[in-house]
Amino acid sequence: MNEYKLPKKLISVQKKINFLSFFLLLVLIFSYFPIFNKKNGESVNSAILNPKYADSVYEIDFFDSSLQSSSLAMKKTGNLWFLECDGFVIPANQAEVKAFLKKSCEIQKFYKISSSKAGLQKLKLLEDQNADFSVTFKYSGYYGKAGEKSTVLFNLEKKSLGKLFLRSQNNFAFEIQDLKLASFLTCQINFWAEPSVFIHTVFSENNANSIQQILLFKNSTNSYGENKQSLLGSCSESNSIKKLLSLNHGQFFSDKKFIQDNSRKSIYSIFVEFGDTSSIKISVIPFQEENYVLSYSFTPADYMESKKSSVIKNLNFAFTVS
Repeated sequence: MNEYKLPKKLISVQKKINFLSFFLLLVLIFSYFPIFNKKNGESVNSAILNPKYADSVYEIDFFDSSLQSSSLAMKKTGNLWFLECDGFVIPANQAEVKAFLKKSCEIQKFYKISSSKAGLQKLKLLEDQNADFSVTFKYSGYYGKAGEKSTVLFNLEKKSLGKLFLRSQNNFAFEIQDLKLASFLTCQINFWAEPSVFIHTVFSENNANSIQQILLFKNSTNSYGENKQSLLGSCSESNSIKKLLSLNHGQFFSDKKFIQDNSRKSIYSIFVEFGDTSSIKISVIPFQEENYVLSYSFTPADYMESKKSSVIKNLNFAFTVS
């Protein structure tokens, strides 16, 4: 039986197809390799933020393109940090902000992975608006001049593993392994907000001894439609106050209309009074079954520095609690 042989023209076409497939495979491999692999282990010792500017940072801006382009600004007034988001001004978790700044200034190995325009584009680090996440530090530069800033772009594809691809103000994309830094890259208000129900750091800065007493009132309306308050209890003993300050609130509540429409329907009012005459009022408003909304208002001491006093008077936010 004679063996069938392909015509020479078909053999030539098949060889060209095989060669083309092999060539495309090589292109794919080599286009991927320099972007996601460390360049022969080449690295530099660096930090997200130059440590010499750590104490002069007065604003940190976050932008997350993966969450419907959400943004969050943290601004420093005096020695306190406040969050600004969607028209809300909220006291920040002071310890968390300080920990983030400390981590940002930590010197570690940055592995170079790409400097080409194509490489940066594939990593989504070419343009600010295309990056998964960006952090902008605003600080006072030489001679205390405000207005200096530094922006770092992040690719968060492997954030859960603590592996970050990033680019600062140069043409290099770097890779670092830092699970703790990765945990800070979020615009979630609950992560950055002061966690205590009593938001006491605005006035006491973690010093529970500066709180004179905490009062709880029950709100009601009499037969004439007049508002009435009845004292249910008070707390002025230091150890008891410390226990109360350890209570945390729930989720951030962003429905301004609900708060405005129901502010007079609060069933309880909590007053936190400080030794310098500053005070916090917390209105407890019923919301969905056994859940409540805590709406806050602050009254600073008369002699408080005007800029800080103005910020505190304009604080407007609410959290939930079960």
